[in-house]
Amino acid sequence: FTIMKKNYLLSAIVLLLLGTGYMQAQWIEPAQYQQMLGRGMDVDWWTTNQDYSKQDWGNTMEDFNNAGIQHVRITLTQDYLSPEDFDLLDEQVNECLNYGITPIIAYKPAYNRGYGSSYEGRISNWWRIMAEHYRNYPARLSFDILLEPNNSMFASYSDLNDFYEDCVSSIRMSNPYRIIFIAPTYNSDPLYLQYLRIPSRANGYLMAEWHFLSEPNYDRSWYNWQNRRYYEQRWINRRIDAALAWQRRTGIYTWV
Repeated sequence: FTIMKKNYLLSAIVLLLLGTGYMQAQWIEPAQYQQMLGRGMDVDWWTTNQDYSKQDWGNTMEDFNNAGIQHVRITLTQDYLSPEDFDLLDEQVNECLNYGITPIIAYKPAYNRGYGSSYEGRISNWWRIMAEHYRNYPARLSFDILLEPNNSMFASYSDLNDFYEDCVSSIRMSNPYRIIFIAPTYNSDPLYLQYLRIPSRANGYLMAEWHFLSEPNYDRSWYNWQNRRYYEQRWINRRIDAALAWQRRTGIYTWV
């Protein structure tokens, strides 16, 4: 009887491990996901303009697909999503998936100054609800936690990192292997990737998002094309080099 119990326990453990491995195998590794993203665009107007509530999303995605769009980032600003909001978002995400377009749900709250712990907690809870809603969706769907974090939102790098720690933990409760993006401060400037702390529950399925913004300090030198081209190239290449160096050092893949 004791032997039977031990064998049963061993079988249960093996099945559990196999089940976990099978579940993980359904997800997409960051290296592959980085290649899938390709060319894309932000589509924040989809959720803020009521005129889009009756949009034919099948035709929209077909047009996007024909134009070579491979991903869209759907930027949400609402602190609270109603059932009707989720219905609209579901329709958009589903049609993206139907046409092989990668949908990325991103959050950019309208409030942009001085995040206190209570407000950060609200965003963490926002992501818990969002992740729970999409827990059974295909791995092509990913989450971009916060667009363009900056020093007016967070007083220190530590505060931003603690915020990511909470949000990633909230998402991982229901989505252990979904791709999650975090971004550096100064409006996602890759020069500040070095200050990011990888969340403890990143789980190997985390990437960093960054992008280029125009540099007003160089305007004084743009009186002719030659100078403008020189400063632009130097400014852009510096950020590409910084992102690549950080990716090599950390093993965390990035998306621009």
